[in-house]
Amino acid sequence: MTNAPVLLTLDCDMICNDPQALQRALCHLLDPNEEASPKIAFVQFPQRFRGVDKHDIYDNEFSSIFRINPIGLDGLGCTNHVGTGCFFRWRALHGPPSSVPMHTNSNCSERCGKMINSEAILRMVHDVASCDYEHGTKWGLEVRHQTLIVACN
Repeated sequence: MTNAPVLLTLDCDMICNDPQALQRALCHLLDPNEEASPKIAFVQFPQRFRGVDKHDIYDNEFSSIFRINPIGLDGLGCTNHVGTGCFFRWRALHGPPSSVPMHTNSNCSERCGKMINSEAILRMVHDVASCDYEHGTKWGLEVRHQTLIVACN
Protein backbone atom coordinates (compact mmCIF):
# COMPACT_ATOMS: atom_id res chain seq x y z
CA MET A 1 0.00 0.00 0.00
CA THR A 2 3.01 2.26 0.27
CA ASN A 3 6.49 2.70 -1.09
CA ALA A 4 7.70 4.43 2.05
CA PRO A 5 11.12 3.14 3.14
CA VAL A 6 9.81 2.47 6.68
CA LEU A 7 6.38 1.15 7.70
CA LEU A 8 4.75 1.19 11.14
CA THR A 9 2.49 -1.76 11.98
CA LEU A 10 -0.12 -1.41 14.69
CA ASP A 11 -3.06 -3.54 15.76
CA CYS A 12 -6.40 -1.90 14.99
CA ASP A 13 -6.94 -1.16 18.69
CA MET A 14 -3.43 0.20 19.35
CA ILE A 15 -1.92 3.66 19.11
CA CYS A 16 1.58 5.04 19.19
CA ASN A 17 1.55 7.86 21.71
CA ASP A 18 5.29 8.55 21.71
CA PRO A 19 6.07 11.39 19.28
CA GLN A 20 9.73 10.35 19.26
CA ALA A 21 9.09 6.70 18.34
CA LEU A 22 9.88 7.18 14.65
CA GLN A 23 13.08 9.07 15.43
CA ARG A 24 14.18 6.33 17.84
CA ALA A 25 13.43 3.61 15.30
CA LEU A 26 15.28 5.48 12.54
CA CYS A 27 18.31 5.86 14.81
CA HIS A 28 18.61 2.06 14.77
CA LEU A 29 17.68 1.57 11.12
CA LEU A 30 19.84 4.34 9.65
CA ASP A 31 22.78 4.74 12.05
CA PRO A 32 25.84 5.36 9.83
CA ASN A 33 28.18 4.48 12.70
CA GLU A 34 26.65 1.05 13.28
CA GLU A 35 27.93 -1.71 11.00
CA ALA A 36 24.82 -3.88 11.52
CA SER A 37 22.36 -1.06 10.77
CA PRO A 38 21.74 -1.98 7.09
CA LYS A 39 20.98 -5.56 8.16
CA ILE A 40 18.30 -4.61 10.70
CA ALA A 41 14.88 -5.58 9.32
CA PHE A 42 12.68 -4.07 12.02
CA VAL A 43 12.63 -2.16 15.29
CA GLN A 44 9.85 -3.12 17.66
CA PHE A 45 8.63 -1.32 20.75
CA PRO A 46 7.01 -3.38 23.52
CA GLN A 47 3.40 -2.82 24.47
CA ARG A 48 2.81 -1.21 27.84
CA PHE A 49 -0.43 -1.68 29.71
CA ARG A 50 -1.90 0.54 32.40
CA GLY A 51 -4.51 -0.30 35.02
CA VAL A 52 -3.92 -4.05 34.99
CA ASP A 53 -4.50 -5.83 38.31
CA LYS A 54 -1.17 -6.20 40.12
CA HIS A 55 -1.66 -9.97 40.40
CA ASP A 56 -2.60 -10.35 36.69
CA ILE A 57 -3.07 -14.11 36.91
CA TYR A 58 -4.09 -14.31 33.24
CA ASP A 59 -0.94 -12.57 31.97
CA ASN A 60 -2.94 -9.82 30.27
CA GLU A 61 0.27 -7.88 29.74
CA PHE A 62 1.83 -10.77 27.80
CA SER A 63 4.94 -10.29 29.91
CA SER A 64 6.41 -13.54 28.63
CA ILE A 65 6.29 -12.20 25.07
CA PHE A 66 7.52 -8.68 25.77
CA ARG A 67 9.94 -9.20 28.65
CA ILE A 68 11.17 -12.79 28.62
CA ASN A 69 11.26 -13.94 24.97
CA PRO A 70 13.29 -10.98 23.63
CA ILE A 71 15.95 -11.67 26.23
CA GLY A 72 16.10 -15.38 25.34
CA LEU A 73 15.81 -14.75 21.61
CA ASP A 74 14.44 -17.39 19.26
CA GLY A 75 16.23 -20.40 17.81
CA LEU A 76 17.77 -18.29 15.05
CA GLY A 77 19.34 -15.72 17.36
CA CYS A 78 16.71 -13.16 16.45
CA THR A 79 13.97 -11.48 18.40
CA ASN A 80 10.34 -12.37 17.74
CA HIS A 81 7.94 -10.09 15.92
CA VAL A 82 4.76 -9.90 18.01
CA GLY A 83 2.53 -8.14 15.48
CA THR A 84 2.26 -4.55 16.65
CA GLY A 85 4.39 -1.53 17.50
CA CYS A 86 6.96 -2.36 14.87
CA PHE A 87 8.80 -0.24 12.32
CA PHE A 88 9.77 -2.38 9.28
CA ARG A 89 12.15 -1.60 6.48
CA TRP A 90 10.17 -1.80 3.25
CA ARG A 91 12.89 -3.98 1.74
CA ALA A 92 12.60 -6.47 4.61
CA LEU A 93 9.04 -7.18 3.50
CA HIS A 94 9.34 -6.79 -0.28
CA GLY A 95 12.98 -7.44 -1.09
CA PRO A 96 15.26 -5.30 -3.24
CA PRO A 97 13.97 -3.50 -6.32
CA SER A 98 13.22 -5.85 -9.19
CA SER A 99 15.54 -5.94 -12.19
CA VAL A 100 12.49 -6.56 -14.41
CA PRO A 101 11.28 -3.29 -15.96
CA MET A 102 7.92 -2.09 -14.69
CA HIS A 103 4.98 -2.03 -17.07
CA THR A 104 3.57 1.45 -17.33
CA ASN A 105 0.07 2.25 -18.39
CA SER A 106 -0.67 5.43 -20.29
CA ASN A 107 -2.72 6.94 -17.47
CA CYS A 108 0.14 6.66 -14.99
CA SER A 109 2.81 7.87 -17.39
CA GLU A 110 0.69 10.91 -18.28
CA ARG A 111 0.63 11.97 -14.62
CA CYS A 112 4.27 11.13 -13.95
CA GLY A 113 6.35 14.17 -13.11
CA LYS A 114 3.39 16.47 -12.53
CA MET A 115 2.72 18.21 -9.23
CA ILE A 116 0.22 16.62 -6.87
CA ASN A 117 -2.60 18.84 -5.63
CA SER A 118 -1.73 18.89 -1.92
CA GLU A 119 -5.20 20.05 -0.85
CA ALA A 120 -6.84 17.08 -2.57
CA ILE A 121 -4.30 14.68 -1.09
CA LEU A 122 -4.77 16.21 2.36
CA ARG A 123 -8.56 15.73 2.08
CA MET A 124 -8.04 12.07 1.17
CA VAL A 125 -5.61 11.56 4.05
CA HIS A 126 -8.06 13.10 6.52
CA ASP A 127 -10.83 10.89 5.12
CA VAL A 128 -8.78 7.70 5.57
CA ALA A 129 -7.66 8.73 9.06
CA SER A 130 -11.17 9.61 10.24
CA CYS A 131 -12.97 7.47 12.81
CA ASP A 132 -15.81 6.58 10.45
CA TYR A 133 -13.77 5.67 7.36
CA GLU A 134 -14.84 2.01 7.56
CA HIS A 135 -18.40 2.76 8.72
CA GLY A 136 -20.90 0.93 6.54
CA THR A 137 -18.27 -1.37 5.02
CA LYS A 138 -17.91 -5.10 5.55
CA TRP A 139 -14.59 -4.68 7.37
CA GLY A 140 -14.65 -6.98 10.39
CA LEU A 141 -17.47 -9.07 8.91
CA GLU A 142 -15.99 -10.41 5.69
CA VAL A 143 -12.51 -8.93 5.84
CA ARG A 144 -10.71 -9.82 9.03
CA HIS A 145 -7.52 -11.14 10.41
CA GLN A 146 -7.70 -13.91 12.96
CA THR A 147 -5.13 -14.43 15.64
CA LEU A 148 -4.72 -17.32 18.01
CA ILE A 149 -2.89 -16.54 21.22
CA VAL A 150 -1.73 -19.52 23.23
CA ALA A 151 -0.35 -18.91 26.70
CA CYS A 152 2.03 -21.52 28.09
CA ASN A 153 2.94 -21.53 31.76
